[in-house]
Amino acid sequence: PTVTYNASITAGICDRRNGVQSSDSLAMFTAIRLEKLKGDNIRVFMCKDGGVLSNETVNPDFLGSGGLGMKLSAAALTVMLATGISTQALSQTLTTVMGFPDSTCGTWTQARTNHQSQGMEYWVDGFASGADGVLSQSGFPDFLKNVEGGNALFSWIDNYCRSNPREVFPIAVMNLIIELRKGTHSFAGYKIDPEHTQTSPDGAITIEQYVNKDTDDWKWQFWVRRKDTFTLLDEQANYPAGFRFTNDLKWIVRMQKTGSGESTLYLYRLAPYGYVPASKKPLGDLAWAYMKTRPDWRKIAKDPEYHLSVNLLKGTEENYRWLGVDWPENRYLLIGLSGDADIKSRKPQQTGVVNDWRCRYDLQTGKFDVPPLFSDHNAKAVALETPGASE
Repeated sequence: PTVTYNASITAGICDRRNGVQSSDSLAMFTAIRLEKLKGDNIRVFMCKDGGVLSNETVNPDFLGSGGLGMKLSAAALTVMLATGISTQALSQTLTTVMGFPDSTCGTWTQARTNHQSQGMEYWVDGFASGADGVLSQSGFPDFLKNVEGGNALFSWIDNYCRSNPREVFPIAVMNLIIELRKGTHSFAGYKIDPEHTQTSPDGAITIEQYVNKDTDDWKWQFWVRRKDTFTLLDEQANYPAGFRFTNDLKWIVRMQKTGSGESTLYLYRLAPYGYVPASKKPLGDLAWAYMKTRPDWRKIAKDPEYHLSVNLLKGTEENYRWLGVDWPENRYLLIGLSGDADIKSRKPQQTGVVNDWRCRYDLQTGKFDVPPLFSDHNAKAVALETPGASE
């Protein structure tokens, strides 16, 4: 059960004091506790694990006036919509949530049924966009990036409100945002493909791959579970991917097929709220750009035209000891580049003009180099393999 004061706010509480029943309807990690004070004032507590993070006193007449749905501190709003944020960093500046003070989930359901929900739908879009913007600026992942339009949001609220018809409407929208942040709600036909689920060697990280088969070209999403976080990596792809982890789990490499005979690499680093892209461009693109600065690039018969592939050499987990090196652990990635082109003087014309040209990427500095041990190999990698007959 939930508790409503002046039909303006609905929330759970930290405990059962004052005869008010507890509720976890907001989220697993937080709740709001309301305490009736002398007169008409209400004290609003933000709770986590039974403890109070912040509190403030508000007047219910003020809460219900002028179309004002609820008034909580920025600290309260942030805790409700995000996980893991430091309580010391929470602002105590008052924040107002405007709109639909007396509306419930039942109001939403009726409006949707009668095709009169446009105003509420606009409010959902605006509230979700605003929350996403604030959280993104605070360093949290963009939880709306892969939501395919407002209808996906509205469908979730439809289901939620059918089960919770008395819930205050703004709270229902906050629950939606919490679900988006948790990553437990898949959109637009995405379903997990267990065959491609991958776990780090120590079992601390699991990467789940979700596929949408409702589109002309199948789309894949990649989600990372780590402790109590569940985050979406930033790219969508047309194919499933393979993943490699550094032993310290600070870096993940995504080995992504991009087409027939083509592939690239994406690099992610561990941030406070999950894994985020380590660079604006794919690591594979950066590797090709680096090769073009090297003398070997001037030796190739023709610039690669197709079948461009970027591969991660085996050995990240053992620090490439198979090469006879003794490098610092969790420091380097070894990358191989290959590509074909049509050369008219050869039969067949399709020719491998770059064949496993190798370089090293330094995770600490973000720079590429070519260790001397690759010199002979790379000289062969840019030479034409077997001469063909002339036309």
